[in-house]
Amino acid sequence: MSIGMLLAMPLAERLFTRAILQSGSAHQVTPAADALRIAGYLAGRLGVPATREAIAAVGVQRLLAAQTALKTVLLADPDPERWGQAVVASTMPWQPVVDGDILPGPPIERIAAGSGERWT
Repeated sequence: MSIGMLLAMPLAERLFTRAILQSGSAHQVTPAADALRIAGYLAGRLGVPATREAIAAVGVQRLLAAQTALKTVLLADPDPERWGQAVVASTMPWQPVVDGDILPGPPIERIAAGSGERWT
């Protein structure tokens, strides 16, 4: 999955000469609105504001514990209204997000359009 994301990222062009998607795929992405909502759930569980700085400051152990707890909640109550259809379908709350810049479009679509061909 990570290789699929790299193949789709303009900033990764010409950094590699070959790539193999060995497991996972380039299909998994979370819509930005769903990712922001999930980030809010994570921040709430951590008891911090929903900002990159606040979440980064909590420490690795607390962050991993909160991520695990949210995954458990998702599996216990996979409500698409709460999590978003892509997250419920994959049961993965932590997926890449198409932001229009770093990841300008769905990776599978970018790869199909030739983004990985510019690696050579």
